[in-house]
Amino acid sequence: MARELGDVLHYFLDDASEAPEEEPKATACPIVAAPMHPRDAIRSVLLWNLAVELRHLGREPVLLATELLRDQTRWLDLASEKLKPAWVTLSGRDVGPLLDTARAAANSLLQERDPVVLVHVPSNATWSDEHKGLFERCWLVVGGSDEDRQEFLELCERVLIAAPRSQIGVTVRGAETVPEARRIFDGLAELFEARFGHSLTSYGLLVDELELAQGLAEHHPGNPTSRSTRALRDVAELLRDDLH
Repeated sequence: MARELGDVLHYFLDDASEAPEEEPKATACPIVAAPMHPRDAIRSVLLWNLAVELRHLGREPVLLATELLRDQTRWLDLASEKLKPAWVTLSGRDVGPLLDTARAAANSLLQERDPVVLVHVPSNATWSDEHKGLFERCWLVVGGSDEDRQEFLELCERVLIAAPRSQIGVTVRGAETVPEARRIFDGLAELFEARFGHSLTSYGLLVDELELAQGLAEHHPGNPTSRSTRALRDVAELLRDDLH
């Protein structure tokens, strides 16, 4: 049964987790696609920070993006985090090279403890069922506006045509309160199930994402004690737990 936002709100209501840490399980290295517009600076920042938080939680992340993003992101400014993105050159807009590189990275990480490959997939690229291995698991960040909902449904439709069994998870952005985040997610989940006949997975909520963007602009990740960083850490925990 897919997880709903209400099942994970304890992550955001109590900073101290009482659950015992689980022993890592031997498993194939997962690939997580993060489809977004290539000029979406905020989501790009969030993906970088998600990788950083996953590393802090004990996973070994590899971050992939297209070569065209090299000059459009500030990722290289965060050398202190020792998280070096791999840049992939596409042939036209075909995501085949991203899939090939992601698979190669996943295979090379099999001996690492809890590896994960995170892939920044430009939404203006083209893909088909030949690339379904890239979309078996997707992470989307979605707000509550009509424009956000429409963009979300269109992107999900493209993903599910290529990978009908894709597990799509959503992190809610732009909510001021937990009840508001719940309403946004419930509305997305209802639309998603009505349109595609699948259940939507919740990866929690974000707050103050502009603060994370400001941190990146100043050449450092978010303040570890800030609300925004703590919320993203909770999102990373939810994704980490799903990857086991």
